Amino acid sequence: MVGAMSFLFSKNKKQLKPIFDWLSGVVNQDDLILLEREGKREGYYFEFPLKFGDKPERLKCINDKDFSFFIKFFSRRPDINVKEWKSIFQSPELGIYESRKRFEGKQFKPLRWGEELSGRTMLTYVLSLAKTMASKKFVSKLKRFLARNLMKNYSALN
Repeated sequence: MVGAMSFLFSKNKKQLKPIFDWLSGVVNQDDLILLEREGKREGYYFEFPLKFGDKPERLKCINDKDFSFFIKFFSRRPDINVKEWKSIFQSPELGIYESRKRFEGKQFKPLRWGEELSGRTMLTYVLSLAKTMASKKFVSKLKRFLARNLMKNYSALN
């Protein structure tokens, strides 16, 4: 980050570092990130060319910006416009949301949205990928693991 770290970023560094590490791997050059806590808002973006783990730059002004990602810290259930934002992560203290506009008109949505693939389709895809990459012994272990964990976890989300 250029210059002094912002108040919100430094106050929440432990939670934000892994989030921004992940975002550095999925953002496009024109994506902006909105951060909110206790009514205070800050905007961020990444400089390109970008490498995984690069730190974001702080926007000087956030008015009239079209944000792609929204990180919201909250003490109670958040009031989020679900027609505008897709929840991609929730914990008791924060949520990460992605603008639905990012993939408007595109045939496929990212897997993190969990909308395009059923659990069975996802399982079939993962197993076919594993078959091409691994031995039969590994595939057998993977099938058992997925049967125990992935399907039960995925069905809990729906």
